[in-house]
Amino acid sequence: MALVAPLPSHSSLDYTILKSFVDLDPSRFILGPSLTDEPFPADFHFTSDGLPLRKATYLQYWYSSASTGKSLRTWPSISEPYLAWLDRVEAAFGDFWWEVGIYEAIELSRHPLIADNLLLAAALCFWSPASNIFLFRRGPLTPTLFDVAVIIGLRPHGVAVSTFYNPDGVSNFEAYLDPMTWPIPSLSTSLQKINCDFVPIAVGLSNGDRLALGPYFLAFVYREIFDFIKLLPSGDAAQFDSYGLALGCPQPMTSGQPSDFLTYFKTFYEPNPDSAISWAPFVDRLTGLSWFLARFEAIQGKLASSHTSEYSEVWYSYLASRDLHMGLKLRSKLLPNTDVYSPQYVARQFGFVQSIPAPSKFFTANTADYRPPTKGIAEADNISTMGNRLRRFFKLVSFRPNYTGVALEGYATIWDQFTDRIFDLALLRAA
Repeated sequence: MALVAPLPSHSSLDYTILKSFVDLDPSRFILGPSLTDEPFPADFHFTSDGLPLRKATYLQYWYSSASTGKSLRTWPSISEPYLAWLDRVEAAFGDFWWEVGIYEAIELSRHPLIADNLLLAAALCFWSPASNIFLFRRGPLTPTLFDVAVIIGLRPHGVAVSTFYNPDGVSNFEAYLDPMTWPIPSLSTSLQKINCDFVPIAVGLSNGDRLALGPYFLAFVYREIFDFIKLLPSGDAAQFDSYGLALGCPQPMTSGQPSDFLTYFKTFYEPNPDSAISWAPFVDRLTGLSWFLARFEAIQGKLASSHTSEYSEVWYSYLASRDLHMGLKLRSKLLPNTDVYSPQYVARQFGFVQSIPAPSKFFTANTADYRPPTKGIAEADNISTMGNRLRRFFKLVSFRPNYTGVALEGYATIWDQFTDRIFDLALLRAA
């Protein structure tokens, strides 16, 4: 196995993942890795590399349908026969689904997800492919592993899913999987149409493996966004309004609600200092599996319990910056590679104090426009090892979430300088 690259060293870099900011105040924790004191490393900056607002892009692809009322194209159609079939399968295997951590994800198929294309288009104007975060004017946001656990119920911890995961070394789907054991999204779906890249996952779940499906799922979300932004063709500046030109996005001409895009766009683009933001909307959820509920002040009484190791794994996965694996087979359309996870940019989403984050490039092989492939099992194993470099800087603590979106003064200064440079100069260009 190749040697693991050392973490960058600098006097202002602090790799501690959870650090108390105010003594004796459990709602004042900083999420690292962070930059503490000047002078900052010469190569540190918020990067706008690859940001759609920095180039002329044409998003008409998103406006081919109405902004609301359309389910996601790949979501199963909801019908009485499908629901009856799902009821029968759940009666037989529901308890097992709970055990392996896929019950909530399966239950989502009972309800159609509605895609607001205009909201998605406006938000993607602000997506940073270098760090996998939205660079909104009010501050960075991104889907996190905590969000995935809350909304879909997928584990952030457990057996890692990557190229080197193949529990039984199988390739024949029918030989290892009873189709009635697993809810296939459409009753008309044939085994031949099921993507064989996911055979190892299906086999592992049928064996009872507790798979870390949360990181694998989130990597696919990031990759779908990256692939879409990368393929955007150039647009005609004559079609842009003043806001759209600033971000390189045209105002869409959709029937019914042509102003929705601009409304969303302004929400993300303008400072709006007086508007309220719910930085940590999920921190009070009281339902879910034990590993999910063991958090915040509840952790304090359980740190010495037999589950301490599991709680630590859960929170390390939520909070540690690293590359997430995607793709399982070396010969397929889903070539194995990685996408970077950058929770240090969005500390407020977890209820922590936002400090100056260490750059994502310290923890990834990705760039704003390239995702290098994982070329073999040994390399995949090395990537996993790289992802554990911060483990020695992590200690599970008892804390309470801060709901007010607190940021350190140094962070606020640097963020304002960055947004002034990106947003205000873009407006001058549009004037």
